[in-house]
Amino acid sequence: MKSPAPGHATKSEFADKHLHVARSYVTALGKAGRLVLDDNGHVNVDASLARIRDTSGAPERAAEPGEKFADARDKKEHYLAETARLDFEERCSRLMQAERVVQAVANAGNLVRTALEDLAAQVAPQLPVPREAQEQCRVLITERVEVMLNDLAQRFNAAAIGAQT
Repeated sequence: MKSPAPGHATKSEFADKHLHVARSYVTALGKAGRLVLDDNGHVNVDASLARIRDTSGAPERAAEPGEKFADARDKKEHYLAETARLDFEERCSRLMQAERVVQAVANAGNLVRTALEDLAAQVAPQLPVPREAQEQCRVLITERVEVMLNDLAQRFNAAAIGAQT
């Protein structure tokens, strides 16, 4: 068999060097028509990566209207390939585990809350007004920040409830 042309690879090389997945995943991609091959059966790397990226998703979204899996084995192979793709994307840091996202958002929320709660105490004394007016400003800022934080908490709660359904 001829050596692959520049920009092309064997299916094994494509699995090992470009996708970092099991060779069976590339076989499943080929069966699903998600690889671009040249006349020698070599994988056009850039075109195949683009097709894989463009066709990633559940078969219900990617399939042509009326197209169904031929049998349970095809469906199983597809989902095994999708699982391998998700593992690959996670390794490439395109996906994060949900727990890490929740922790990052919670940490950011705590930082924002603390900074906003300290805002009134930091700003009010700097205002060029009498001390009594500074206290009134501190109270007004504190009240407004509390309203904003409550609204933000309600929105996060609504988003969390929506994510669970």
